[in-house]
Amino acid sequence: MNMEGCTVPRTSAARGPVGAVVLLLALAACEPARTHRGESGSRLERATADTTPKPYAPALAAAIAATRRLEAPGRPCLADVRSWPAITDEQRPRLLEIHAASRAFNRTIREKYADRLAFNGLDLHDGRYRHVIALAGTDPIAPLKLRGRAADVPVVVTYNAPWTLREVHERLRQVHAQGTLQRLVPDAQAGAAYQESPDGGWMLITVHSPDGQPRPDVLAHCDALRRAYQLPVLFSFTSTRLYMAPAEARPKTDAPE
Repeated sequence: MNMEGCTVPRTSAARGPVGAVVLLLALAACEPARTHRGESGSRLERATADTTPKPYAPALAAAIAATRRLEAPGRPCLADVRSWPAITDEQRPRLLEIHAASRAFNRTIREKYADRLAFNGLDLHDGRYRHVIALAGTDPIAPLKLRGRAADVPVVVTYNAPWTLREVHERLRQVHAQGTLQRLVPDAQAGAAYQESPDGGWMLITVHSPDGQPRPDVLAHCDALRRAYQLPVLFSFTSTRLYMAPAEARPKTDAPE
């Protein structure tokens, strides 16, 4: 007789008291094996479940998808910095002129919409500068306009930002206080900072590498840091040793003063 992989002789159950005793002994011998197999199976199932990555929150998943254009092809979390748009010598004078003409405007925006502000700065769209203000929530604000030498720069307001700059400050403060970045990536250099963007923003972490090449051991921590910051994370690598600035928790902003 076979009971879940444990074989018991058929004659054991048919010979009176002696047969009954033999049957009980045979069943008792089988019980540890069944229990052991069950416990092993449960442990394997738990281990498999523990290593299955949990899905990101929808807002974080959308922001990660938006930053893929900044990654090296086929290399998640590796910043392809060389392909990022750069300000040309021809653009620089006009950019500085707009910055100078919009200082008061930017100060007003930061003060008036501090609870909702996610981005406040210039964006080059179709070869033309525009001033973008990204806000959390859906409540509309009155139309805005730049003045002076920046009067020809349109002001675009977007809504439903995934997080505010205040929320980012708090997330960075917590990660910094817990020492998460220093523990996972001891070679992180100065420049680990939040990069504002109209569609969400990301953490750009500069890491020392002896030959300046990407380090797989660092890229392996991308998921953990995404979850710690609750922000997209991109790594860049440099052969230069830089000082780790204590103000790691201060988001970097390209918005003019």
